[in-house]
Amino acid sequence: MIKRILCTTCLLALSFSLALTGCNQAELKTLEAELSQVKEQRNQLQNNLNEQTLSLEQALAEIDTLRKRGDETTKTITAQEEQIRELTTSRNAAAAKLNTADMRIEELTTLQNNSAAEKDADKHKIEELEKKLEIETEKVHMLQEQLKHVRAAVTRLQSTLEP
Repeated sequence: MIKRILCTTCLLALSFSLALTGCNQAELKTLEAELSQVKEQRNQLQNNLNEQTLSLEQALAEIDTLRKRGDETTKTITAQEEQIRELTTSRNAAAAKLNTADMRIEELTTLQNNSAAEKDADKHKIEELEKKLEIETEKVHMLQEQLKHVRAAVTRLQSTLEP
């Protein structure tokens, strides 16, 4: 009886293992199909990851390029601001020189006007003096004529007085 129980137990164990092996074969095919799908999904995900990594690297490179451009633009803006400050300083200095020149021009214009007025006054004085000189010259001529006549008269008188 023990042998029979033992044989029955062995047969049972063998039939379970055969049944399980058959189930395992079907389950193995299912698992292999699932594994294949999972591998495809993994490959797709890996490809997506590679594409995203490439896109990320490109985006980072573009960001780096944009940062460099931004730095260059900032440097350019800073340089241009410095030029603007220098030009503003130059403009202000030029405006100050212009104001000084304008004031000097006004002074010179005033001096010129004063000189012109003095010249006109001197011209009038000269004209007056020329007129006076003319009058005095005429008086001298008249006096010279009178002197001639007086000399002539004196000479006549002398000749009349002298025997």
